[in-house]
Amino acid sequence: MLSVFLADDEPAILRGLPMLVDWKQLGLQIVGEASNGDDLLQAIMEYDPDIVITDISMPGIDGIEVLKRLKELKKRTKVIFISAYRDFSYAKDALSYGAVDYLIKPVDRNKLESVLEQTVTDIQSVSRIMASSSKLRHYEDRHKRLELMDGLSKWLEHKQFPLNPEIIREIRGTRSDMLFTCMVAEIDHSLHPSGSWREGERKLLHYAMQNLTEELIKDAADGWILPEGDYVYLLIRHLPTAMIRNLAEHLRDHYRSVLKISVSMSVGSAVPLEELRRSCVEAEEGMALKFFLGAGSLVTPADKPDVPMHRGEDWKQLENQLLREFYSPHMDRFEELLEDWLEMVKKAAWGNRAYALQLSGSLLIHAIREHAADGEETKQAEAELARRLQSQETFHQMSVMIREDLERIRACLYQGNNGRESEQIRQIKAFIEENYREVDLETIAARFYINPYYFSVFFKKHTGQNFKQYVTNIRMNLAVKLLVHSDCLLYEIAEQVGYQNARQFSEMFKKNYGLLPNEYRQQFK
Repeated sequence: MLSVFLADDEPAILRGLPMLVDWKQLGLQIVGEASNGDDLLQAIMEYDPDIVITDISMPGIDGIEVLKRLKELKKRTKVIFISAYRDFSYAKDALSYGAVDYLIKPVDRNKLESVLEQTVTDIQSVSRIMASSSKLRHYEDRHKRLELMDGLSKWLEHKQFPLNPEIIREIRGTRSDMLFTCMVAEIDHSLHPSGSWREGERKLLHYAMQNLTEELIKDAADGWILPEGDYVYLLIRHLPTAMIRNLAEHLRDHYRSVLKISVSMSVGSAVPLEELRRSCVEAEEGMALKFFLGAGSLVTPADKPDVPMHRGEDWKQLENQLLREFYSPHMDRFEELLEDWLEMVKKAAWGNRAYALQLSGSLLIHAIREHAADGEETKQAEAELARRLQSQETFHQMSVMIREDLERIRACLYQGNNGRESEQIRQIKAFIEENYREVDLETIAARFYINPYYFSVFFKKHTGQNFKQYVTNIRMNLAVKLLVHSDCLLYEIAEQVGYQNARQFSEMFKKNYGLLPNEYRQQFK
């Protein structure tokens, strides 16, 4: 509904106009009345009506003066004059200042309806044109911004290339004193119920971070927010006086309070646009410290932690001392040595997460290798260990994992054959004997709720054999019985004892008995 305001110093006119036409059918609604020009002008400023129907001559300022003021204020209000005067000069002035029409009192119903219908049509037409123009500008701006974002993304992806000159012109702005700062943000996994965000969840959160960031920085700076892999890059344009660290804290706190996520952030130096690459490199280097500082950390050039003093300790020598203590019955100095070893790793690998994981993996592999099963089982166990290490988000989490793993290994190596363990190994053997055709390490470890990495140690300790050889022995014993006491064909025996084909079975049989299956059968006969 379009809004209409009425003004006349004659009460009878104000009473009669609302009843003269069917306003609702015309798509109009009367929102107020005034009896003088001053009140009318004030009401227009307050209500901003689409149409004003007013007497041209009223107390206070007259209708022509009201129309002049509306034109000065660039108001789009349509004005229809009514007057008892038939003087052509009034009508001429009214129309020259943009009045829609000039109606003589008493107002003719049909004439008023016709003028109102035309006015409504004109307003709607202008609205459509403006909406279309606004939409076109929106799409042009959006297309331009998408091109800019795409260019920045390519620049971040291919770090050896300089910024495109068109991008430089676009993001530099009109002020020559603007500085640019790169921030890098990464969503932590610490608040996720399962401990890790899935790819789809992460993309939605990046989109939400983008929208929230644009809203939060608009009063302090301009910015471009670009998700790239695990990171979200924030390229901020700001005045030299801007408090960038405060802005980063503000963003991090709102990510937690509004989006309910923990985010670690790193901030580069504030630089001229031509040096933005340096700011991004600094921010990325600071982000590498998250592993050592913990989730939710914030690193800026002013408070970037110094590299811990590292006196060149021999980590291999310390690791050997730790393992010797680990294998001893009492482990008197184990906790102390483990603390020293973890501190040494942190110092030696500071800023290099991959190196910290490598050193930790080396310790755990050496702790179990002498007692673990050989061959394929060891490879599977080490692959599982590498996967678990890669999932550790911080140095603290990795340290907890190392302690827990060493405790499990220790339990497997030194725990006595108590009743519970004896019963468990009996159940495991029974399960293998019933399912020897298809059983594998992962399946049986999952069934008895033992990590595959530790199952090998546990099984070898209690049986004296590694798991794979134990299963092979069961299969070979049955194969011998079938070869000697049945007329089954070779492929039938292979299938019954759990091999995919006769060739695979024959190779394994010869490896164990020194003869091919048919040779063994013939020799027995």
